[in-house]
Amino acid sequence: MGVHRTTVGEVVTAVSDALARLLDHFVTFPTDGQIAKVKQKFFLLGDMPNTIGVIDCTHVHIQAPHQREWEYVNRKGRHSINVQLVGDADLAITNCVSPPL
Repeated sequence: MGVHRTTVGEVVTAVSDALARLLDHFVTFPTDGQIAKVKQKFFLLGDMPNTIGVIDCTHVHIQAPHQREWEYVNRKGRHSINVQLVGDADLAITNCVSPPL
């Protein structure tokens, strides 16, 4: 596409930083006033009583960092970070936990 690799890296970093600053605005756990409605949706969806979220984790592959590289080697010997997400019955992400690089 004719774009230098350094430029792509700078743009990806800038966009990632901007999205990270907006995370708390869009990714929010249900408030006390929303919990009853969320529980009802999960119950109607799959007979799951008293459920306000479902959780899962995944390893996201990364390039080996220059510092403390060994801390990012997973059980398969690849470099990755473990990311945890919680979602609601509408498939919206309500919580995200990932370590800083």
